[in-house]
Amino acid sequence: MRNLISIIRNIYLEHNFFIAAFALPAMAFAVFYFENLLSVFIICVSLFLGITVFELFFVLISSKKISARRILASRLSNGDDNRVTVEIRSDSKHSLVLRCIDELPYQLQVRDWYFDTRVKPNSVEAWDYKIHPRKRGLYAFGSLHIYVKSFFRFISYRVSFETDQKVKVYPSIIALKEYDFYACSHKLPEPGLKRIRRSAVTHEFDALRNYRYGDEFRSVNWKATARKGHLIVNNYVEDRSQQIYMVLDTGRSMQMPFEKMSLVDHAVNSALILSNVAIRRQDKAGLITLSPTECSIVKADNRSNQLYTILENLYKTESSNYEVNYELLYKTVNNYIHHRSLLILYTNFETVHAMKRVLPILKLLSKRHLLLCVIFRNPILEKKIFIQAKTISDIYLSAAASDITDNKKIIYKELLQNGIQSIYVNHRSLTVQLINKYLELKAGGVL
Repeated sequence: MRNLISIIRNIYLEHNFFIAAFALPAMAFAVFYFENLLSVFIICVSLFLGITVFELFFVLISSKKISARRILASRLSNGDDNRVTVEIRSDSKHSLVLRCIDELPYQLQVRDWYFDTRVKPNSVEAWDYKIHPRKRGLYAFGSLHIYVKSFFRFISYRVSFETDQKVKVYPSIIALKEYDFYACSHKLPEPGLKRIRRSAVTHEFDALRNYRYGDEFRSVNWKATARKGHLIVNNYVEDRSQQIYMVLDTGRSMQMPFEKMSLVDHAVNSALILSNVAIRRQDKAGLITLSPTECSIVKADNRSNQLYTILENLYKTESSNYEVNYELLYKTVNNYIHHRSLLILYTNFETVHAMKRVLPILKLLSKRHLLLCVIFRNPILEKKIFIQAKTISDIYLSAAASDITDNKKIIYKELLQNGIQSIYVNHRSLTVQLINKYLELKAGGVL
């Protein structure tokens, strides 16, 4: 009895069934006026019932000869397109028309996803689709529902496959792999990544090489030159094993969304990529997460599992609805970081007053360490400045946007005037500009 109820629940009537079902009463009404149509009406009713019964048995039998599974990576990347594959196997001797519905995680807020396809007899077909997570966390995929359709599209039968899967969405792993090559190579062809002129005085000796036009004469190794009979110069590389800390402000000002992702998530993605670049260049990367009640730290290191440790901590990072405590940051840095380090602070000062409230602490940090503040631009407001005003509200909106943008620029200049390194950056070019700044600081020997 239960099996019968389950079968009935999974039977669905298609549009063609209802069209034919409504056409039969109209034909029966016409029989009252045209008796010659009675035989035609009987034939149509017989065909309708026969096709319905035939297709019912067809979809019931065919549904037992298909199977489906979902294939996806063990870890997904936040803010990127992630590929998901649906594989359907058919053991039927007939070509089947199917509709596949996948139960996507609630975080994606997609309720109408499906695809229609035709599967050849005794074959395995695979279809790819992409999902674009906007938030880190645990994503739960549900069942796969396959609707087997009949020839005349009268009836379809649903067969469900329990393919429940839970997968973690980490910071941008895909972007991490894209920048991994540039981190290892001295050639940086990516737009925005530029080669910085090196200062030989402040760098470590690497090897001897032949003199090339443009080399400084003070780098000539005269002893090696005397032995070889031609000019030999010392080749230098950047100082290694320097400490780089990514400091994440997780307060309410960092909850502002851009492209459906909060500034915290943009900062997390950037911090992961920059940590990988630093480790690949043989520096030590660390992480400091600043919240209203605590300040957690991952000590800077360049061991083999350091990037994984940073990745796991970034995955757990969550934003807060309150202002963070910069006194905790100063206390943590003094207690745990005893060597001069590069502190990259991801923050979002919205007003000059908010910046000046923490400026004394930032100045204290910059005395012992090299502090680099990341100030986020607001591209949406910047566009509002130049809108064509047609109403009073448009004038107010343009004026307010201009005032907020000017405050951001004042904050940026104020930090520079107080000896604090800063960059004023759009969230889209955040990673590239930070890598540029990191290379510039290392090449200048200021760290």
